[in-house]
Amino acid sequence: AKASRQLHCGSGHRPRQHHELTVALTKSAIAGRPIGHDRVMRRRRVRPPAPTSEFAGFRFPLEVIVLAVRWYLRYALSYRDVEELLAERGIEVDHVTIYRWVRRFAPLLVDAARPCRHRPGDRWFVDETYVKVSGLWTYVYRAVDQHGQVIDVLASTRRDQ
Repeated sequence: AKASRQLHCGSGHRPRQHHELTVALTKSAIAGRPIGHDRVMRRRRVRPPAPTSEFAGFRFPLEVIVLAVRWYLRYALSYRDVEELLAERGIEVDHVTIYRWVRRFAPLLVDAARPCRHRPGDRWFVDETYVKVSGLWTYVYRAVDQHGQVIDVLASTRRDQ
């Protein structure tokens, strides 16, 4: 008796009960769609919106990442030193993670800081110093404008103009 109440859809799907097929046909007819359209509808995969920030999707907040990268770049610390400083503040980060952050975000921070630098002034001064670098005496020239912004640095073994 049960087999007589089942209808085969013909499309390779499981057989439906007679009343399920009737409901589907009625819904299609009411909606003005072709018959059988309801069972062919598929769900589309919804993609998440594109991240709005380069820092989106990371485990740690933006402030922690920027702080670690800035400490590494500004104070010439090792990755393990930055890891230790963060651990003292209760943030457990591996030194390899900090390495990856520096590789990824250092160029972004440099680009963000570039507009803060103003154009070199119309007056500038050159400093000359004689220092020992790796056992060799070297002349170091540094050009500075009237605002104190370093324009250029040159290291030379000979004293030239």
